[in-house]
Amino acid sequence: MSQKYRNRIDIIAHLLNATHKGATKTKIMRRAMISYGQLRKYLQTMTENDLIAYESANRRFTITQKGYRFMKMYEDLSKLVGPIATIVKVEELDYVELPRM
Repeated sequence: MSQKYRNRIDIIAHLLNATHKGATKTKIMRRAMISYGQLRKYLQTMTENDLIAYESANRRFTITQKGYRFMKMYEDLSKLVGPIATIVKVEELDYVELPRM
């Protein structure tokens, strides 16, 4: 896996993908390539937002229906934005400061 900057949405998508068959913290951490500290924060946020569920009987995290919907939207957006992102280079964009509200 190429090491590049991943934003929060990308990391959440990797974490959801890692939990699709149920996984322990260690497996999730390794599959998503994040530190334990990061993992704890993301798992808490994702559990609170019902993207994943914790099964205490077997100590595994699994993706929820809401998590699957998130993944579907993430994949659709990636398909839409992917070709654009590879065509336009960051240096070529003109940045305009937005008015503050």
